Amino acid sequence: MKFYTPQEIADALVFDSEGLFYGRVDHVEFCEQGAVLVVYVEFRTSDIAVDKEALIEALREKGVRLPENPTLEFLVLRTREEGLDIPYRQVDRKIKMVKGEIPISEVAVISREVLEGPKGKEEVAVILLETPREAGYRGLKLTRSPRLTGEESVKDKLVISISRGILGYAGGLVVGPGEVGVRVYKKRGHSGYLNWLAFAAHVRRQGYERLYHKLVEYKDPYKHSRLPLDEVPLVRDLLRAEGAPPELIDTLDNYVVRETEGGVYVDVPWRDVLKIGDAIIVK
Repeated sequence: MKFYTPQEIADALVFDSEGLFYGRVDHVEFCEQGAVLVVYVEFRTSDIAVDKEALIEALREKGVRLPENPTLEFLVLRTREEGLDIPYRQVDRKIKMVKGEIPISEVAVISREVLEGPKGKEEVAVILLETPREAGYRGLKLTRSPRLTGEESVKDKLVISISRGILGYAGGLVVGPGEVGVRVYKKRGHSGYLNWLAFAAHVRRQGYERLYHKLVEYKDPYKHSRLPLDEVPLVRDLLRAEGAPPELIDTLDNYVVRETEGGVYVDVPWRDVLKIGDAIIVK
């Protein structure tokens, strides 16, 4: 068994036993019973979020006694128990809310790996729970064995083994003698480029003339129509430093051309696939 410091699992992705995303680790609190993971969720502008204040007001009107600082999960589950509708609201700014507190006894797997997946090289930390907490939060029924419906149901999802931890990202389905499997990449080679000329032209078309000239100062797109992939993070940092709006920065990925090469992978038989949710859980 491997142990981790609270800093090593800060912001770790938390998935429940159904493979559904529950939130991220905010911090760890140590107590007499062991430890508790405090998990948060984050909503960005234009997201539809649960209205926490409206939940509290509705429950109090029903005479429900609430703790001093109730978590979002507690409020949602109590609202369902009372037969009330869950109120939602449009988020007008980035907000972060504590969703729940998970005792360490509910944790089945903690894993941390460096992967090279759809977004390039990244360090990923994951907490896998023994309980279907997110399924309960969403009001979903528990699933049985996953159905084989095609590659789109598995492609690019994180694959977590209950015995080996993070395996990588699912690349697609494969076939072997008498059965189907999932190819999981821990490292996936990429070659490609940033279409710099097309992106700069897009920035100008959107009316960001000053920003366009800053990009030209960085690299003249008529002399360097393509940039190597390792310059993409530098361009993203430049856009942030110049105050580019988030939606414009997000369009940068639309101008990245990737060509998949070979990589390091493992094939998992379909019989070992336990759950398919936001992540894939395997034996």
